[in-house]
Amino acid sequence: MSQDVLVGGSNGGQNHTAERLDLSQEPSTATSTASTDAFVPRSLEVVEVERAKTTQFRAQNADELKRLVGDDRLDRIVERDQVANYTSYPFSCIGKLFVGANSNFSAPLWTGSAAIVGRNLLLTASHCAPWATSGTGAMPGWWMRFVPSYNNGSEPYGSSYVSDFRGVRNTDNVVGLDYVICRLYNPLGNTCGWLGSRWWSDNSPYMPPNKWSSVGYPGDAMNGQVMMVERGIGLHQVDPEGANGRELEAHTFSTPGWSGGPMFGTLDQQQKCVGVMSGKEFENDGLTGIFSGTHWHSVSAGGKSMTDLILYGLANWP
Repeated sequence: MSQDVLVGGSNGGQNHTAERLDLSQEPSTATSTASTDAFVPRSLEVVEVERAKTTQFRAQNADELKRLVGDDRLDRIVERDQVANYTSYPFSCIGKLFVGANSNFSAPLWTGSAAIVGRNLLLTASHCAPWATSGTGAMPGWWMRFVPSYNNGSEPYGSSYVSDFRGVRNTDNVVGLDYVICRLYNPLGNTCGWLGSRWWSDNSPYMPPNKWSSVGYPGDAMNGQVMMVERGIGLHQVDPEGANGRELEAHTFSTPGWSGGPMFGTLDQQQKCVGVMSGKEFENDGLTGIFSGTHWHSVSAGGKSMTDLILYGLANWP
């Protein structure tokens, strides 16, 4: 495996590093633990995601947009479920990510979503990370700040900046390797808990009847100020991304800002992440004649490489 260690500028904090991996050179026969464990602090209230209290958000022009499209493609974009129990586990370990590359930490360049996966470990999309716009490396002076359970400017569990991140560089593509592991300065997981993770070499466990949830902060719903959840997700398809990545394809529900949010479910009696929101993809079905068609779908990135990154963080960033 080849890798470049890249150092961010002083405006983003001291001793920042961004490590770019070239997983195309990783042996496909490499093995690793298939999962990592979740953690729930005893002090936290725990809610079942499917039974969690939500408030319906409905876009002002929802009916007009539905009429323009003529089918159900926009149903879960113009109508969403806002999480009311956002300080309860597992929502407590999911939050909003602010990303910048300047000395004004109150003026991020963009935002995304992320989830805690270890006491000081954060998982988000690679395209949310502050990679340089050209060539290799990270932006000079980069910074990332994570706020678990963020809600309309409130930070019920505080926040933490990121000291290091590691993964395959991705800036704008929807791919099955779209994730990075980040090290937090403050071990927020001790207070907020964290999600476990899981991957399978066989695609069938990802598919129905198994159902998943995804959580994020889409910018087109209340300006990305509140947490939204999509529950009961049954995947349509799982596509390989190289030897160790997976594209987990579902109905359309994500928009910018949701990127980096976890797709997770109950596995081994724990809340475990199986994917990270990468974005929307427009795909031709590959058929001809009356059976042909194209459609949008939301794609989360999962697979062995995701859990491997978490395992790296657990082993090297204690």
